[in-house]
Amino acid sequence: MMFYVFNVAGKKISSINHLPNFEDLATRNERAIEVNEEQAVKFDAGATIDENNNLVEYEKPLEESRLEYIAAAKAYRDSQEVTAITYNGNDYDYDAKARERLNIARQALEDSGTESIDWTTAAGIDVTLTVADFAGINGAVALRSNTLHIDYRETKAKLEVAKSVEELEEIFHQKD
Repeated sequence: MMFYVFNVAGKKISSINHLPNFEDLATRNERAIEVNEEQAVKFDAGATIDENNNLVEYEKPLEESRLEYIAAAKAYRDSQEVTAITYNGNDYDYDAKARERLNIARQALEDSGTESIDWTTAAGIDVTLTVADFAGINGAVALRSNTLHIDYRETKAKLEVAKSVEELEEIFHQKD
């Protein structure tokens, strides 16, 4: 048994798993109704009740949805920027720690005049890298980053002019 408690405006303010004290609620102009799992999901998504205790589903405003889709597109871009990068047939980790190690190793080669250094790829394969290889990895990263940013800007521009939530969803999933 699950009851949701609603304020005078019909907005859910709490939930309880026992029979409510209806007289006490009435003193505060609050109401409670028993809800099933399907209704609970809708109320948790912002639904309210009307004066007759009927479910009134929440429809998120288009602008709110638009901002969420734009934020999701940006988060997707950001997550892709730190995935492993492929160079010369090998994948190299490219999270923050890996970037730091790559930069330090390249700088160490340049500073010492050493020709190469052994490196372990994301797949655990040992390879030998030169300063030119580190530059190649950076070039691959720059190209990928630029492509991701162009794709994000194009997606964002489309999202900004979408006329419905369905259109937002369609645009967002075109990048997959």
